Amino acid sequence: MTALYLIAEIHPKQDQLQALAPEFSKLIDKTRAEKGCIFYDLVQEEGSKGWLMVEKWESRLDWENHDKSEHVRHMQSLGHLFEKDTNLRFMTEVEL
Repeated sequence: MTALYLIAEIHPKQDQLQALAPEFSKLIDKTRAEKGCIFYDLVQEEGSKGWLMVEKWESRLDWENHDKSEHVRHMQSLGHLFEKDTNLRFMTEVEL
C-alpha cells in the first residue's frame, strides 16, 4: 500500500484561538491513536496567522476512516470559528 501525505491549510479566526486550542489538542490526541496514523502535527509558518496540519497515513483508506471519525465531525461542526474552509492537499511519495 502507498502511504498518503496530507497538508491541511487551516484558517482560524484570530479572536477564536483560545477556543480552538483545546479542541485541536483533543483532535490531535485522538488522531494519533488511530490505526494507520504515522504522524499528525499542527504547525505554523513563521509570520503566518494560518495553521498547517501535516499528516502521514499508512494508506488513503486509513485517512478516509479518520475523516469519518466522530472527532473530525466535531471539528467540522466548529466552522464558525474559522475564516474559511480548510484546504486539503493530498500527496504521495515520488517513486525514483
